[in-house]
Amino acid sequence: AMQEHFHAGTVVITGAWLPYDVFREAGVCFWTVRDRAELGSALAQCLRELEDRRAACVGNADPILGLSGWSNTAPQWSALYD
Repeated sequence: AMQEHFHAGTVVITGAWLPYDVFREAGVCFWTVRDRAELGSALAQCLRELEDRRAACVGNADPILGLSGWSNTAPQWSALYD
């Protein structure tokens, strides 16, 4: 579900403790909070910067397709049956 949001260009704020380094390393744009207590201020800041953040997330589809698109994952699935 998270990859679908990234692919759609959704502005995402998520927990820094979640294992999403692979997405950041691939170039996916998203924001994190270190603690749930930070979420309110992070959301307020996001709303103030919403247009800029939306623009930053427009390019998220390409890295997600690179990681999880069928052209990259289908051969791995197929290999399981060989």
